[in-house]
Amino acid sequence: MNAQPDVVIDERLLPPTLSRLRRILRAIGPRKTIALLKARGGTRLKLMHGPLLHGLLGEPSTKLLLDAFPDESEILLPKADKLIAQIRNRVIVAEAGAKSLTEQALEHDLTTRQIINIRHAPEPETGLSPQPDLFDGD
Repeated sequence: MNAQPDVVIDERLLPPTLSRLRRILRAIGPRKTIALLKARGGTRLKLMHGPLLHGLLGEPSTKLLLDAFPDESEILLPKADKLIAQIRNRVIVAEAGAKSLTEQALEHDLTTRQIINIRHAPEPETGLSPQPDLFDGD
């Protein structure tokens, strides 16, 4: 099994419903966002200076995060593994024309069947399935 590479989040790949996550990304960057989501994803996070946020992000990034949410005392953080899978799936679909099934399967540590299913899954926002490719394969 391949080790998972560091995840770098491209904001353009995020579902539109994750506007708060976009604000977090802009404030503290992708690496600290992923660290925050891995540590606290799926929970409510109180937005205040203190040992929890300082320990996770450091004092400068904590200040940037708090400045990004001036009128909120807490936020709900999405679960990291689900978010990472959503982003991975969007990357797979976006690169479908440029990479073979095998290349994508090896790159993402998935089977070619999983890649086919991801490529042909309905878009979450629209519910529409992409047009099937008759020559989808290696």
